[in-house]
Order: sequence, then C-alpha cells, then structure tokens
Amino acid sequence: MGGVFRHWLIYVLLAGISVQAQTINLHGTVTNGGGQPVAGATVTLVGQKLKDTTGVDGTYSIAKGVIAIAPRAARAGQVGLSGGVLEVDLIEPSPMQIEIFDIKSNLLKREAFTRREAGAHRWDIANAFPAAQLLIIRATLGKEVSWFRYTSVGSPNAVAPLKGSGEGNAVRANALLAKAAAAVDTLQVDAAGYQSQSVPVTAFDMKLDVSLTAGGKNAPGPSLGCGKAMGTGLKQGHNKITSSGTQRDFIVDIPTGYKQDHPYRLFFCFHWIGGNDDSIAGGQVEFAPASDGGPANYAFYGLKPQATKANDPAIFIAPQGIGGSWGQPDHPFFDDMLALAKANLCVDITRVFMTGFSFGAMITYSLSTDHQKVVRAAVVMAPANYNIYLPNPIPRDPIPWMSTTGMSDGTCPWDHDANAQQGAKYIALQRGADNGCVVPTAIPTTTVGSKTHVCYDFAGCKPGYPVKTCTFDGPHEASVGDGGTGNVGKDSWIPVEAWKFFTQFYRKGRAVRSLGSLLP
Repeated sequence: MGGVFRHWLIYVLLAGISVQAQTINLHGTVTNGGGQPVAGATVTLVGQKLKDTTGVDGTYSIAKGVIAIAPRAARAGQVGLSGGVLEVDLIEPSPMQIEIFDIKSNLLKREAFTRREAGAHRWDIANAFPAAQLLIIRATLGKEVSWFRYTSVGSPNAVAPLKGSGEGNAVRANALLAKAAAAVDTLQVDAAGYQSQSVPVTAFDMKLDVSLTAGGKNAPGPSLGCGKAMGTGLKQGHNKITSSGTQRDFIVDIPTGYKQDHPYRLFFCFHWIGGNDDSIAGGQVEFAPASDGGPANYAFYGLKPQATKANDPAIFIAPQGIGGSWGQPDHPFFDDMLALAKANLCVDITRVFMTGFSFGAMITYSLSTDHQKVVRAAVVMAPANYNIYLPNPIPRDPIPWMSTTGMSDGTCPWDHDANAQQGAKYIALQRGADNGCVVPTAIPTTTVGSKTHVCYDFAGCKPGYPVKTCTFDGPHEASVGDGGTGNVGKDSWIPVEAWKFFTQFYRKGRAVRSLGSLLP
C-alpha cells in the first residue's frame, strides 16, 4: 500500500504534468533582432507535437480543444519521466547525455555517452535522490533536448523566488533553470537565416513572443554516423542497396583523410538519361574534353574540383537510375540512400544538396517538390517540369533553387509551353512564389548570339531561400564557357556559380569531439 501511495504522490507532484484537462491557446509573434516580423518560421509545441507557420506579420497560433496531461512515459525514440524513473527508448543508436540540476543551477549528476545502443534505458531518479528537493533534468539525444521538473516526495511543489545576488552567467543559468522548472512544454522556433530558439512554455493558454537571432549559417548538424569508423555500412566507390524490393547501385565518394567526427556536406548528383553513376563520379568526356585536362577534372559536375580548390571537402553520392532513367521508384531510393549515409557516415544533416543535368535535373526537380524538409538546396542544369514523375506538381514549401539553361536548348527549353507553364522559366517563377520572392514579370536572360551568360537573382526572397537563374548562349549543355566555346569542364562558370550557391548555406564548424559539442 505504501508503494502505491508513493507512486501516486509522485505522479501528482511531477512538474509540468497535470492530470487535469486543459486547452491549448498559445499565440504570439516571432520577430528578428530589429523587431521586424519573421515570416515563414516553423513554430512547434514539442510535447504536444503541434505546429504552425508564421504569416507575413510574424504571428502564430497553436490551439487545440481539451487535452489531458498525464505522466509521460517514453515512446519509441522519445524521453519520458514517470514514477520517478527517467525513461529513454531509442529506436537507433544515438549520443546521449543526462544532467540533473538543483534549482540553484548546481550540476548534481551527469552521465554522457558518445553512443548509446538502441533499446530502453532507465534512470531511477527517486532512488538516486531520496531527499526532498526540486530537481531539473535535462536529457539530450543528439541535438534534441528535453526538460523535466521532478519534485521528490516531501518537497514543496512551488519554486521559491531566486535571490538576485549573482551576476553574469550564474544569473542567466539560474533564470534558465527557473523557467525550465515552471515549464509545461517547450516551444521550438525554426526559421531560415536565424538560429533556432527553444523557449520554455509555462502555461498552455498564453501569449508568448519570440525574438530570433540572425545566423542562418548554422553550425553543422551531425548525423548518427558521426563517430563511426568508415566502412561499417558504406564504402568508397560502388555500393548496393535494396530499395522497394529492387537492388540499386550508387557510388559514394568519401574525402581523402575523412574524419569520422567532422560533419560533411552531402551532395547527390543525378545523371542524364542514358548516363550512369560512373559518368558522374568519373566526369563525362562529353562535358570535360581531354584538352581541358580530362573527365576527372569534372567529377560530380565539377563540384568535387571546386571543393578541392576551396580545401573544403564534401561527401558525394552518384545514384544509378533504372535503365539509365529516373521516375517514381527513385523517391524511396533517395530516402534509402540518405538514411544509409546518415547512419554510417558523418553527414551534416542540415546541408544535404542535390544537382543534376537534363533528366538528372528533372529528377532533382521532382524530389525538390516533396523533400524540402531534408534537402537544403538544389542546383540544376537544363531542367524541365514535364515528362517526369511529379508527386507534388505545384509545390508550396520553399527550397533554395538555382538553374542554368541554354537559350538554344531544344531538349529542355527555357520556355517550352507558356499555356501549360512548362519549361525552366516556369519552374523558376514557381520557386520564386514558393520562396516568397518578388516574382518579376520578365526574367532577364541572355540572347542567342551573345556568346555570354546572364545570371539573375530574385529579389525579396525569404531569408535563406534564394532563387537564381542563369541563361547562356548555347544548346543542351552542362559545362559551358563564355565566348561560344561549348563544354569546357572544370573551367566552366557553372560549377563556380553552383559552388557559390551551395556554400552560402555553409559555415565551417568544429569537429564533434565530444557529446558536449552537440548541445546548444
């Protein structure tokens, strides 16, 4: 009987958890450091898994009818606190850190694991801290942070006001823990061009404004493969995977001197119709003539030479299409390759990119219509928005987009069909609308016979979501130069512009040498 009473009392005293029915009416405004509204920010009430997106005025509103808040046990891949026991249920191996503080922000206990195996893990908080006191628990899985307030038996359930005698970091730490102690949930705010912000929610019915700090070039987001020895699940060169019941091939290019604790940018490079993964990894002769140093100097559409020149290595993947073509099965194929790369290599999950030429550009566009949440940006050469599987033909979620097209291209024309809105021109206009840009009535282009190229950057786009078009005097080509020289491989202006476009989302970050570097 005494044990039952003890557990009942713990349930009642758990901070931020109530057995009473409540409603959610959380609203506010997201602004930048200058007080201007931030549009397109994703606002998530983490515990309740509710989301909203800010409008042009920066406002959000998260509302829900009656909910019951009960002691939270861990579900798969989650963290929970129930009956004085902290439960972590991992669906896959993950870095983990458990920290326990008192209300004065003193660290009482820390357990850190650079890699914790999948399965259920439990910490008996009640037995470890039997004395009556209020504890703040911070559980970190990778980059995900969960806060809990635990009141042991006999402790008061209220938080006494903190004394303001300290200054600097001590005061800020106390304030943070005081907020966490009173929190019932966490509000996560993410917006392109800004640092993510996590704010404790002290009531479900309240106005909560959030100010974001500029810094869209965020530090790398390490994947679960960080810390693994290379070759455990993927290898340099040709690899195979079964996707949707079919064995598929792809090439992985891993930087020389690969560091298992450094999150690398990841590029998926799709071949043209009739091409293959070797054409991409080795550099097609057609696009990189021997007079220019040979195909190797145009590996992965010239991006690898650009990375080498910048001393900024990346991981490249060249998938192989079925029969040299692309279609609907390549969506799950892409997902499977990405999951394998993230699990076995140290990938920066915030900087996954795509590129391709011709039909490779078309599958890149196809993937960009429903993979905006996992792909940071796409650059395409000679794209088209027809004769390809399009799961979401009128995309709305933004994604940074850059395209190049020859004004004499009869295969994938700049303007294929105005009535049907087909052609690279209409992809760019759609992307401009999706990304909140000022959509021009006419996109500036070069002209036939000019022997030069013209690039145009859309104005007014959402921070972190640029749109860029480049047109050149030439036919259906991927590595042209100015002056009517045709394909010139690595000396083309296209890899240079593509690298500049991709690397605007990159800031070199420190290696992930310990779990602490994963924490905010």
